[in-house]
Amino acid sequence: FGPLPDHIFQRPIAAWQPLKPAPLPEEKSAPFKIGALELPMVTFEGRYDDGVRRLATLLRAHYGEALFPVVAVGETGDALGYGTDVLAALEAEGCSGHYFAHASGESFKRPDAFGKPEVLQAIAAAKCAGQRVVVVAVGGGVNGNA
Repeated sequence: FGPLPDHIFQRPIAAWQPLKPAPLPEEKSAPFKIGALELPMVTFEGRYDDGVRRLATLLRAHYGEALFPVVAVGETGDALGYGTDVLAALEAEGCSGHYFAHASGESFKRPDAFGKPEVLQAIAAAKCAGQRVVVVAVGGGVNGNA
């Protein structure tokens, strides 16, 4: 009985290196920042399925064949099939991953909504297998982003 020893690990975090592809004619830059973190966004003005394939191809090229995508999508995007389309395109690129549908809205961005055991287990298994875990946040609501 009594207190258990702390279980803490520390790992240095690499510098942020956003994916910044050379835009195609049907792509328009939509710069976006959260605090000082630059999140380069692009509006794709072509066919939907071409845009989804382009995203999957860019992610695979940027992160390599060890990519393990965790496709996180809110209720709206899930209902519209956006998340499943993105995961299917990534799987077509040889990158199987994990699909994670969650409650939509700012009030649900908390540990009990995102810390689901199945998500954490999928991430842990991928890391143990030497894969690179990348969370792909797919939106279909007010932001309309992926």
